[in-house]
Amino acid sequence: MPPKKKPKTKEEIKEQKRIAERLRYQRLKNDPEKREQLKVEERRNYQIKKEKEKKSEKYRKRLERLEKAKTKENVDSPNTKLLKMCDSSVTRRKVVKKALFGEVFNAQLKENYSNLKTCKEKQIFGKVVSGELIHMYKLWRSKDSSISYKTVQKSTRRSVLVSTLRTRKDKISSDCIKTVRSFYEMMRTADLAQENENA
Repeated sequence: MPPKKKPKTKEEIKEQKRIAERLRYQRLKNDPEKREQLKVEERRNYQIKKEKEKKSEKYRKRLERLEKAKTKENVDSPNTKLLKMCDSSVTRRKVVKKALFGEVFNAQLKENYSNLKTCKEKQIFGKVVSGELIHMYKLWRSKDSSISYKTVQKSTRRSVLVSTLRTRKDKISSDCIKTVRSFYEMMRTADLAQENENA
């Protein structure tokens, strides 16, 4: 009875498949007709792959939007709140109060900004009154708005409020310091050697 063959490992099987695929590819390359067929097949496979990637990306974005809509809290936007309030005569009083609050707040911001003296204070003011909601509703378009587009843009560009101080460059270069240090060390070594000779 012939001895049982040792079963091949996964790596050996993979290597065999790779060699067989390489040989098949080589045979196809040597035959002009088959080579052309291979090119057509590769092109088709590439197109199919691209289409799949495009579809998966499309559905991934759609899924993200749906998940975002689910997890997002059901909070009305400022516009929706005001429109709902204007529906009945009872809630119109609230709208007037909110409008009054907005006008007073805007006037106060204008007054505070006019009293600012330094650039640092103006920078902090811009950082406080700017944000995503200001950009979304473009509040700087209003004639009486205390927030200007310039202020918002400046505060967006500057991500930090702390001003960066310029460091003064050393008068003596590091190379020069190293040279002097090595010279003194050499002199010290020479002195020690002379002392040892005298002793």
